[in-house]
Formats: sequence, C-alpha cells, structure tokens
Amino acid sequence: MRLVEAVMMVVVMFLSVMLVLMLLVPHLVRSLGCTGRLSKGRCPKR
Repeated sequence: MRLVEAVMMVVVMFLSVMLVLMLLVPHLVRSLGCTGRLSKGRCPKR
C-alpha cells in the first residue's frame, strides 16, 4: 500500500471516530448523570 493511501485511511478512520464520539458523548453524559467537570455545575442536585 502506498503512503498516501495509508494516510487517507487513517484520516478517514480518525474523522469517523471523532464523529461517533461527538454523537455518543452527550448521550453517555445524560445517561450517566452528573460527572462534575463535564456538566460544569449544571447538574441537578439529587
């Protein structure tokens, strides 16, 4: 495999992982509840 193809594959994989993380992180934060640093004090007190 050429170097350009390898670099393009890595970039595409990295972008897809970042997109999945951006989609999943808010859902995980909501499902887990307050995590202190992430919610920045906006979490309701239980």
